[in-house]
Amino acid sequence: LATLNIRSLCNKSFLIDNFISSNNLEFMFLTETWLNSKTGNAVLIGSTPLNFTFVSEIRHNRKVVGSAP
Repeated sequence: LATLNIRSLCNKSFLIDNFISSNNLEFMFLTETWLNSKTGNAVLIGSTPLNFTFVSEIRHNRKVVGSAP
């Protein structure tokens, strides 16, 4: 079991797949993946070993820092 604040998963897929496999994890929780609804599933598939199943929830109402209300 592991939890990681990944701060963008898009360019770290191989590292996460390797981390899961190397540590023989059964569960991996990632926060701040910054995935979107168009590419999120493809990135998650590339980030997980073949025997893994993933669940993802995209946050649609994101607060943008520095923007006017």
